[in-house]
Amino acid sequence: LVQTARWVGFNRAQLAVDELERRYHYPSCARMPCMLLYGDSGMGKTMILEKMERQHPNSYEERRGITLRPVVTVQMPPSPDERRFYTRMLEVLGAPYSIRDQIGALEGRALDLLKKIGTKLLFIDEVHHLLAGSQREQRRALNLLKFVANELKIVVVVVGTQDAFHALQTDTQVASRFEPLLIPRWTAT
Repeated sequence: LVQTARWVGFNRAQLAVDELERRYHYPSCARMPCMLLYGDSGMGKTMILEKMERQHPNSYEERRGITLRPVVTVQMPPSPDERRFYTRMLEVLGAPYSIRDQIGALEGRALDLLKKIGTKLLFIDEVHHLLAGSQREQRRALNLLKFVANELKIVVVVVGTQDAFHALQTDTQVASRFEPLLIPRWTAT
Protein backbone atom coordinates (compact mmCIF):
# COMPACT_ATOMS: atom_id res chain seq x y z
CA LEU A 1 0.00 0.00 0.00
CA VAL A 2 1.46 3.32 -1.09
CA GLN A 3 0.78 6.19 1.31
CA THR A 4 1.62 9.07 -1.03
CA ALA A 5 -0.72 11.26 -3.02
CA ARG A 6 -0.96 10.35 -6.68
CA TRP A 7 -2.11 12.46 -9.60
CA VAL A 8 -5.19 10.97 -11.22
CA GLY A 9 -5.89 13.12 -14.23
CA PHE A 10 -9.63 12.72 -14.75
CA ASN A 11 -10.91 14.76 -17.69
CA ARG A 12 -11.97 17.93 -15.90
CA ALA A 13 -8.84 18.01 -13.71
CA GLN A 14 -6.61 17.59 -16.76
CA LEU A 15 -8.59 20.32 -18.52
CA ALA A 16 -7.89 22.61 -15.54
CA VAL A 17 -4.16 21.80 -15.59
CA ASP A 18 -4.00 22.41 -19.35
CA GLU A 19 -5.82 25.74 -18.94
CA LEU A 20 -3.56 26.80 -16.04
CA GLU A 21 -0.51 25.86 -18.11
CA ARG A 22 -1.77 28.03 -20.99
CA ARG A 23 -2.28 30.94 -18.62
CA TYR A 24 1.13 30.37 -17.01
CA HIS A 25 2.74 31.11 -20.39
CA TYR A 26 0.53 34.12 -21.13
CA PRO A 27 2.61 37.28 -21.76
CA SER A 28 2.36 39.97 -19.09
CA CYS A 29 -0.22 42.65 -19.85
CA ALA A 30 -2.49 45.13 -18.08
CA ARG A 31 -5.34 42.67 -17.65
CA MET A 32 -4.10 39.15 -17.14
CA PRO A 33 -6.44 36.16 -17.70
CA CYS A 34 -7.17 35.33 -14.07
CA MET A 35 -9.31 32.39 -13.04
CA LEU A 36 -11.68 31.02 -10.41
CA LEU A 37 -11.24 27.28 -9.90
CA TYR A 38 -14.15 26.00 -7.84
CA GLY A 39 -15.98 22.86 -6.81
CA ASP A 40 -17.04 20.78 -3.85
CA SER A 41 -14.52 19.80 -1.18
CA GLY A 42 -12.60 16.67 -2.10
CA MET A 43 -12.83 17.16 -5.87
CA GLY A 44 -9.07 17.54 -6.38
CA LYS A 45 -8.60 21.30 -6.49
CA THR A 46 -5.59 21.20 -4.16
CA MET A 47 -4.06 18.34 -6.16
CA ILE A 48 -4.33 20.52 -9.28
CA LEU A 49 -2.44 23.32 -7.50
CA GLU A 50 0.23 20.89 -6.31
CA LYS A 51 0.62 19.49 -9.84
CA MET A 52 1.25 23.01 -11.18
CA GLU A 53 3.84 23.59 -8.43
CA ARG A 54 5.62 20.33 -9.42
CA GLN A 55 5.56 21.28 -13.10
CA HIS A 56 7.16 24.66 -12.30
CA PRO A 57 9.54 24.04 -9.38
CA ASN A 58 11.54 26.64 -7.52
CA SER A 59 15.09 27.29 -8.70
CA TYR A 60 18.04 29.12 -7.20
CA GLU A 61 19.52 32.01 -9.16
CA GLU A 62 23.12 32.32 -8.00
CA ARG A 63 23.82 35.64 -9.70
CA ARG A 64 21.15 37.44 -7.63
CA GLY A 65 21.29 35.04 -4.68
CA ILE A 66 17.53 34.39 -4.65
CA THR A 67 15.20 31.46 -5.04
CA LEU A 68 12.83 31.96 -7.95
CA ARG A 69 9.27 30.78 -7.23
CA PRO A 70 7.22 30.75 -10.43
CA VAL A 71 4.16 29.32 -8.66
CA VAL A 72 3.08 30.44 -5.18
CA THR A 73 0.09 29.23 -3.20
CA VAL A 74 -1.33 31.15 -0.25
CA GLN A 75 -4.52 30.50 1.68
CA MET A 76 -7.13 33.16 2.26
CA PRO A 77 -7.32 33.61 6.06
CA PRO A 78 -10.40 32.20 7.82
CA SER A 79 -11.82 35.73 7.95
CA PRO A 80 -11.25 38.32 5.22
CA ASP A 81 -8.62 40.65 6.59
CA GLU A 82 -5.94 42.41 4.53
CA ARG A 83 -3.37 42.35 7.34
CA ARG A 84 -3.79 38.60 7.86
CA PHE A 85 -3.68 37.98 4.10
CA TYR A 86 -0.41 39.85 3.58
CA THR A 87 1.25 38.42 6.71
CA ARG A 88 0.21 34.94 5.58
CA MET A 89 1.73 35.63 2.16
CA LEU A 90 4.97 36.83 3.74
CA GLU A 91 5.06 33.68 5.91
CA VAL A 92 4.61 31.47 2.83
CA LEU A 93 7.45 33.34 1.13
CA GLY A 94 9.68 33.06 4.22
CA ALA A 95 9.96 36.84 4.51
CA PRO A 96 10.31 38.70 7.80
CA TYR A 97 7.71 41.15 9.04
CA SER A 98 6.68 42.78 12.29
CA ILE A 99 3.21 42.63 13.78
CA ARG A 100 3.56 46.40 14.17
CA ASP A 101 3.95 46.95 10.41
CA GLN A 102 1.25 49.04 8.76
CA ILE A 103 -0.90 47.31 6.14
CA GLY A 104 0.70 49.39 3.40
CA ALA A 105 4.18 48.20 4.40
CA LEU A 106 3.07 44.56 4.52
CA GLU A 107 1.36 44.91 1.15
CA GLY A 108 4.37 46.58 -0.45
CA ARG A 109 6.81 44.00 0.91
CA ALA A 110 4.65 41.04 -0.21
CA LEU A 111 3.99 42.36 -3.72
CA ASP A 112 7.59 43.50 -4.26
CA LEU A 113 8.83 40.09 -3.18
CA LEU A 114 6.49 38.27 -5.57
CA LYS A 115 7.89 40.43 -8.39
CA LYS A 116 11.52 39.81 -7.36
CA ILE A 117 11.14 36.03 -7.17
CA GLY A 118 9.59 35.84 -10.63
CA THR A 119 6.14 34.60 -9.65
CA LYS A 120 3.99 34.02 -12.73
CA LEU A 121 1.07 32.19 -11.15
CA LEU A 122 -0.41 33.04 -7.74
CA PHE A 123 -2.96 30.66 -6.25
CA ILE A 124 -5.19 32.00 -3.48
CA ASP A 125 -6.83 28.93 -1.97
CA GLU A 126 -9.92 28.76 0.24
CA VAL A 127 -11.20 32.06 -1.20
CA HIS A 128 -14.73 31.21 0.00
CA HIS A 129 -13.45 32.24 3.47
CA LEU A 130 -14.13 35.83 2.46
CA LEU A 131 -17.82 35.08 3.15
CA ALA A 132 -16.98 34.78 6.85
CA GLY A 133 -16.78 38.56 7.09
CA SER A 134 -19.32 41.33 7.15
CA GLN A 135 -20.55 42.74 3.85
CA ARG A 136 -17.99 45.55 4.18
CA GLU A 137 -15.16 43.06 4.85
CA GLN A 138 -16.28 40.95 1.88
CA ARG A 139 -16.17 44.02 -0.38
CA ARG A 140 -12.66 44.86 0.86
CA ALA A 141 -11.53 41.27 0.23
CA LEU A 142 -12.94 41.37 -3.31
CA ASN A 143 -11.14 44.68 -3.89
CA LEU A 144 -7.96 43.06 -2.56
CA LEU A 145 -8.22 40.26 -5.16
CA LYS A 146 -8.74 42.79 -7.94
CA PHE A 147 -5.87 44.97 -6.70
CA VAL A 148 -3.40 42.08 -6.45
CA ALA A 149 -4.25 40.92 -9.98
CA ASN A 150 -3.93 44.46 -11.39
CA GLU A 151 -0.78 45.37 -9.47
CA LEU A 152 1.27 42.25 -10.16
CA LYS A 153 0.22 41.72 -13.78
CA ILE A 154 0.47 37.97 -13.27
CA VAL A 155 -2.15 35.25 -13.41
CA VAL A 156 -4.03 35.07 -10.11
CA VAL A 157 -6.14 31.96 -9.59
CA VAL A 158 -8.61 31.99 -6.73
CA VAL A 159 -9.71 28.57 -5.55
CA GLY A 160 -12.66 27.52 -3.44
CA THR A 161 -16.09 25.98 -3.17
CA GLN A 162 -19.32 26.92 -4.91
CA ASP A 163 -19.59 29.70 -2.30
CA ALA A 164 -16.49 31.29 -3.85
CA PHE A 165 -18.28 31.45 -7.20
CA HIS A 166 -21.28 33.19 -5.61
CA ALA A 167 -19.05 35.60 -3.65
CA LEU A 168 -17.14 36.70 -6.75
CA GLN A 169 -20.38 37.23 -8.68
CA THR A 170 -21.42 39.95 -6.23
CA ASP A 171 -18.88 42.34 -7.81
CA THR A 172 -19.12 42.70 -11.58
CA GLN A 173 -15.53 43.95 -11.94
CA VAL A 174 -14.15 40.99 -9.99
CA ALA A 175 -16.42 38.52 -11.79
CA SER A 176 -15.22 39.82 -15.17
CA ARG A 177 -11.55 39.35 -14.17
CA PHE A 178 -11.79 35.78 -12.83
CA GLU A 179 -13.07 33.31 -15.42
CA PRO A 180 -14.79 30.43 -13.60
CA LEU A 181 -13.89 26.78 -14.12
CA LEU A 182 -15.95 24.20 -12.23
CA ILE A 183 -14.35 20.96 -11.05
CA PRO A 184 -17.52 18.81 -10.82
CA ARG A 185 -18.15 15.65 -8.87
CA TRP A 186 -16.97 12.72 -10.87
CA THR A 187 -17.82 9.08 -10.81
CA ALA A 188 -15.84 6.10 -12.00
CA THR A 189 -17.21 4.45 -15.13
